[in-house]
Amino acid sequence: MRLLSAFYHLKHTVLIYGIMNAKIKIGDSVVVKNDVRDADFPDLLLAGFQGRIIELSEDEDGNELVDIEWDSQSLRGMADYVSLCEEEELDWTTCTLFLDEVEPTEARDTPEDVRNVANELLQSWLWTDLGEQGKRIAAVVKHADPDDEMEGFEAWQKHLITALSFPFEAEVSELPESDKLKAGEVVKVKGFSQPDELMGVMMLVNSPRGHFEYPLCDLQTDNTKFQQVLEDYNIWYAEC
Repeated sequence: MRLLSAFYHLKHTVLIYGIMNAKIKIGDSVVVKNDVRDADFPDLLLAGFQGRIIELSEDEDGNELVDIEWDSQSLRGMADYVSLCEEEELDWTTCTLFLDEVEPTEARDTPEDVRNVANELLQSWLWTDLGEQGKRIAAVVKHADPDDEMEGFEAWQKHLITALSFPFEAEVSELPESDKLKAGEVVKVKGFSQPDELMGVMMLVNSPRGHFEYPLCDLQTDNTKFQQVLEDYNIWYAEC
């Protein structure tokens, strides 16, 4: 009787486990169980972290594995983890765990939320060495993909629309490709043109020779109201 009871219990457990596995699929949300730690950083407890399954596989011993992309709320609690992973050139947006280390749960954000928070964390880490200036830069480009320069240019233009007022005077700081403007010449900046994929934020400027488009990165101003934001942009542009 005890043998039959034990067999029934084992069969029931296997059945329930199999049903759970059958229900888990790519795109599902899962939460990490208690006492689970990161394989690369054993001091990091992953319990309660949540994300979406992006891949199901097995290791060489046949153990079932899940690749998880962390959700935005989990990412926001990973500031120190981000720094550790970036220093070791490891991916901190995903993690591979054994299937029995996670359990199904309800999603609490959207993939767009994940993208925005991941970009924000990476931007903060990229500019942390610049102190307060780095914080200002990161705040401007926090939702821009660091690998997409045009997204960065558009983020800066959106910020500069509120930070600048027109017209203001600026000096051409670099020798232009065109002979219509000269290095050291003072021009009147009238507004924005469309961002250029190479030259970044473009400005509409007036000079005695006419009206031109000119890259913001090659303009300097003595206007104290605008110096800081233009210096921030130029530092970002030089590094992007």
